[in-house]
Amino acid sequence: MHVKKKCLLILPRKIFPYVGGYPQKNKKLIEILNKHYDLSVVIISNSKITSEEKDFFNNNTAEFYYFTISKLKYLCKAFLSVFSRESVHVAYFYFDEVSSIIDKILPQQDIAVGVYVRTMKYLQNAPDNCKVIFDMTDSIGLNYKNSQKLVSSLFWRLFYMFESGKLLRHEKYWVERADVTLLFNRDERDYWQKYGNARLVPHGVNEKLLTYNTYSEKYDKSVVFLGKMDYQPNIDAVKWYVKNIHGKIGSKIPFIIAGACPTHEIFKLAENNSNITVTGFVEDPFVILKSAMAVVAPMQTGSGIQNKVLEAMALGSINVITPLAAKAIVGAEDGKDFLIAGNAQEFCEKITDIADNPGKYGKIKTSSREFIAKNYTWQNYEHVYISEIERTTRNAKH
Repeated sequence: MHVKKKCLLILPRKIFPYVGGYPQKNKKLIEILNKHYDLSVVIISNSKITSEEKDFFNNNTAEFYYFTISKLKYLCKAFLSVFSRESVHVAYFYFDEVSSIIDKILPQQDIAVGVYVRTMKYLQNAPDNCKVIFDMTDSIGLNYKNSQKLVSSLFWRLFYMFESGKLLRHEKYWVERADVTLLFNRDERDYWQKYGNARLVPHGVNEKLLTYNTYSEKYDKSVVFLGKMDYQPNIDAVKWYVKNIHGKIGSKIPFIIAGACPTHEIFKLAENNSNITVTGFVEDPFVILKSAMAVVAPMQTGSGIQNKVLEAMALGSINVITPLAAKAIVGAEDGKDFLIAGNAQEFCEKITDIADNPGKYGKIKTSSREFIAKNYTWQNYEHVYISEIERTTRNAKH
């Protein structure tokens, strides 16, 4: 009888409610790891576990540990980090009670996976017989370094400047120490390869979207942006679009901002500009993406792969995106799988042309769906992820 290897996964945040890229990716990761290994999961959260979460973890892990940490304790950790060399991201998520449990679990594990640099400090005592997997996903340090001059919020600009160097130091340490580091973004993989075994994994998209065909005429004359609307890169993208694009074409082309947790700043955009709708959380956002004239990702800041672009491509929507949003989608071609707009004028021209000549872009709808089916399904993600874990040998630096 085959005995499964033991695997520990550490998550810095809860995965429910199931909204945004983090929950989607890590819910799927738990299901995948549980299929291949005897899985233990540690979750750190500032809210109590729900019955939905309990049911999920009971069905998809051998054991799980859920830590509810008070918000005050989080804030104290963040405040104290300001006076040290430690990153706020690392200090904010590191707690002695969590470390104590992990130190007891680690000696029995064959594999330990830390999600983001936020969790890797918990693996500092990993024994030599345990493979350490740094699921970096996206390099937060590189994101902050590249975005600090572009982010619209003064607070976040100062925070990025303060935090980027510390984060890069932590990320470098763990790339050097881990047995393998896994990233979604090819440029980030190339950057970190010189420090350790950095590998590229494809993001996944729900295969059901490839055959999704619900349609509503209510949205077919509109441009839509989908994203969690308290996330600063999404806020920056939407503000840039409203200022530079909607201000020029909005009288004839409505703009829909769809996604959970819109901030006061986002609602003000709709109040101060005509023809803009802010939906907030939508039970089925895919009917909007599928029906819209075009889907936009005017990303100015941020890093990694844009899951919202992959989902819209899987639906066969026409995507108009910035080079920043496009560069992480390896193998996709401008004019074939999506449209890249490098500046405000190109955005206006491309969106206006789609409105005036919709039949001209029919091939993109077919090609984008085929591209996702071939390259960016969860099945592909699973194959590459597990292969990278299994092919990795123990790092002599441990």
